[in-house]
Amino acid sequence: MKYDVLIVGGGPTGSATARRLSGAGYRVAVMEEHSEIGIPVSCAGLVTGRVLEIAGIKDVIMNKIRGAYVHSPGGGEIKIGGDRTHAFVIDREMFDKEMAEMAISEGAEYLFKRKFSDANKKDGKIVISEKDSIECRCLVGADGARSRVAKCFDFPGVREYVYAMQTVVPYDTEDEFVDIFLGKDIAPGFFAWIIPEGRRARIGLGVGEGHNLKEYFRKFLKMLDVKEGGKNAGVIPLGMRGKLSEGNIFLVGDAAGQVKATSGGGIYPGLVGAKVLASSIQEFMDGGNCSYRREYMAEFGKELKKSMFFRKLFLKAEDKKIDAIFDSIDANIIKTINDYGDIDYPSRLAKEIVKKHTKLLKFLFLPF
Repeated sequence: MKYDVLIVGGGPTGSATARRLSGAGYRVAVMEEHSEIGIPVSCAGLVTGRVLEIAGIKDVIMNKIRGAYVHSPGGGEIKIGGDRTHAFVIDREMFDKEMAEMAISEGAEYLFKRKFSDANKKDGKIVISEKDSIECRCLVGADGARSRVAKCFDFPGVREYVYAMQTVVPYDTEDEFVDIFLGKDIAPGFFAWIIPEGRRARIGLGVGEGHNLKEYFRKFLKMLDVKEGGKNAGVIPLGMRGKLSEGNIFLVGDAAGQVKATSGGGIYPGLVGAKVLASSIQEFMDGGNCSYRREYMAEFGKELKKSMFFRKLFLKAEDKKIDAIFDSIDANIIKTINDYGDIDYPSRLAKEIVKKHTKLLKFLFLPF
């Protein structure tokens, strides 16, 4: 089987890339290791309207989120938002399926139960070493945090990994507000969440490397007096890889480390990556230079670098410092958060905080 582009991974980023390239007239195949798209679900499924806009999908919304209760390590709480819809809880399985259906409608072919293991370059083409001989002019790794494509071709690694687990259970919470929990006793190196989706809620957390994910997850559910339902776990890559392409081999989405380090969200950065990559591959096919990394940095990569800086500050902060910050947050700061807070572009809020609320800057330099 011969293709112009073979994409490994049928998640939203892989399907978005396939849709754009197929629509441009290229013969595209998507290699997916599972038997169907969208299963298992591997994401909290909280996105902004930008995701729905760039994906062109609207009928997957399960709930609208107007704000959040953020809980400090010491038990403090602040309420942010409430004025308008800031995010959407989506049916992630349906979202993935619709993304694939749109790619198929443009002519993309999906190869199910096909697990990428190895590939070799031959006469400028790439030959996939698996049960069927598949040849392609360009290979795209959209195969997640532990990308086999990246490993096969020795791409540099991401900065770090966060390990996350989530369950969906009946839970009585405010319909249009998420809960975020901070603290090293709850979720060291990340945070915990409660996301309402109607009569049920998605309850989960992430932890940094070196921590026992299952133990912290069990403790969090016990704290909430929740019995565990079916759960799913995943790996979140943080810190974009130093290289996104090598000749006719490309990485996109989680495989490239295109993930917001502040929230762990990868759908929006990945869809931006798919848009930029599809255009870059077309240039490459036409004999031009690959501008993928440069274009992605201009489009969204700089925001990802800023999010890694914010994460470094977060990791350095002891629980006592976070509690002190919470104690210093007043009505004016809340207003700034409500006016400028954006989970896709946290640097916009940071810029306003620095300009308008200099009293918070002292916490960057406290020794605890």
